[in-house]
Amino acid sequence: TVHGDPRHTLPHVLNVSFPGIFSEDAIESLEGIAAVSNGSAGTSACAIRSHVLAAMGVTDEESDGAIRLSWCHATRLDHLEEMVAALARLRDQNRKE
Repeated sequence: TVHGDPRHTLPHVLNVSFPGIFSEDAIESLEGIAAVSNGSAGTSACAIRSHVLAAMGVTDEESDGAIRLSWCHATRLDHLEEMVAALARLRDQNRKE
């Protein structure tokens, strides 16, 4: 699930969640691959649910799995491909469990 209105978001930041995947697991899977944090910019260091995501209508379950991905001018296509592959592996692993 992509969180946020695409007409009002930054082109280099994406907030998403994946069914059945907790944000901490996604962050661990992406360590060293992508700039990633959980929740929203205002609460990424907190263990509480993001009030920003709640205000956007994001469910508690989606919020538990929400991650914020960001990239910059130095991000190469192979970095993005590696990030997508890592998320796909995590998804596949969770389907087996």
